[in-house]
Amino acid sequence: MNLKESFRYQKFLDQMMSAASYSITNRDHALYTIEKHKKSEVDPDATDVEKEREVEKFPPNDTVVNFMGWLIAEKHKLTLAISEAKHNLSIDMDAELQTNKLRRAEIAALKRMIAYKAGTSETLGSGYRFTVDGAQTRYSYPVETVSEEAYDRKSAKERLRALTADADQASAAIENAMVTAQVNYIPKYDVNDSFDDVIESFTVAE
Repeated sequence: MNLKESFRYQKFLDQMMSAASYSITNRDHALYTIEKHKKSEVDPDATDVEKEREVEKFPPNDTVVNFMGWLIAEKHKLTLAISEAKHNLSIDMDAELQTNKLRRAEIAALKRMIAYKAGTSETLGSGYRFTVDGAQTRYSYPVETVSEEAYDRKSAKERLRALTADADQASAAIENAMVTAQVNYIPKYDVNDSFDDVIESFTVAE
């Protein structure tokens, strides 16, 4: 599998761990419950009845716990294989990914800053004054608002172009590495398998 597929499989293993954790922490999965209906205590002619609490079919917790141990070992094995594959790359993928996140963040901020337009606009303000009769009246007056750029627009646009080119180049290199670098790992399951499918297969293999 390539790096992109291996990252997806890592996520799949995490999802299986979440599903397994949810399964074993379900109270009805962790406790076997019998209800004892002691009818004879109030009615000597009645017969006591024991009922097992009905729950949907689920994989035994012992099996799921074993599966969780397998998941941990597989995640470790896969992560080591990914690290080895990354080590053989011509780029430091982790460094490029983290650096490119910051590039993209600055690009977004620069675009938003540049989008603001300087210029002049006019609105109406209002105030109150007293007439010669002493009555308070409201009046309106023009308000001119003048906005000027508080930064070097030319330099900002040059910075944006250069940064975008760097980010695109890094993204292309990362994407190329993701699909060409091979990870020495053979997955046991398909990433589209459900937890029920996987745990059933695991149970058969045990």
